Amino acid sequence: MKKNENGFGALGVLVIVIVLAVIGFVGWKVWHDKNKKTPVASQTTNQKTNAPTTPSTTQTTTGAIDVQDWGVKVASLHNSDKLQIKVYNTPGSMAGGLDKYDGYATADFKSGVLKDDESCQPGLKLFRAKTSFTSGIEQKKIGDYYYAITGGPGACNNETDNVLRTQFYKDFVVGNISAI
Repeated sequence: MKKNENGFGALGVLVIVIVLAVIGFVGWKVWHDKNKKTPVASQTTNQKTNAPTTPSTTQTTTGAIDVQDWGVKVASLHNSDKLQIKVYNTPGSMAGGLDKYDGYATADFKSGVLKDDESCQPGLKLFRAKTSFTSGIEQKKIGDYYYAITGGPGACNNETDNVLRTQFYKDFVVGNISAI
């Protein structure tokens, strides 16, 4: 008598599992790459989208940076010609008193200004919201919006960069924000 040895064996099941795993990984990778949130600065301003925008910034003789998209400026800035502003018209929320905000702007030194561009950037953000932030957060109302500044520095081991950063922290404060 002969045994019937036709059908799936362990090797066949293993091949099917491997094929399904590869298909699943490729599908996940495509989905993950499509949904990745990477801000890319644009040269045009579009407040109707959540895309980050780079407004035209104006360096004035008084050392101010105008955030023209929002109609505000941060005055009394030393080295304002070395700074760049990126505006993100993306609503969100954050712990620490910034319950809800309508957008934020980052202020960083332009490329090549710092000896250590990566770790010595200021790490401060200017937030704006239609409603007041939680009490305890220093804020200023200008027009229809409230403005607050928060964030903090990372480690910076370059003394020249640290001098620039220290002056920036003294200048980039809520009290220096005003309407354009």
